[in-house]
Amino acid sequence: MTRRDWATRLHLPTLGAVLVILVVWSLLSWRYGAYVLPAPLAVLRGFGDILQSGEIWKHTGASLYRILVGFAGARGIAILMGLAAFVSRTARGV
Repeated sequence: MTRRDWATRLHLPTLGAVLVILVVWSLLSWRYGAYVLPAPLAVLRGFGDILQSGEIWKHTGASLYRILVGFAGARGIAILMGLAAFVSRTARGV
């Protein structure tokens, strides 16, 4: 295999981009402080904490509920608008 094949197979450009983003993120968090931008390791630790406590499932459930309610509401409005367009010539023009 050629060197290019290995680089493509290992996704080196993607890994390099992730590394650059993490370094820039770390530098910015060091420069502006954790209050403005927490460090990547602090975010990872916090994510681990909410995973261990099981709190993430409560928040995930609440988010999914809001998504489903929004989708159902949008679908209901779309059905009503479709019926109005079917029944009314004025609504059909809108």
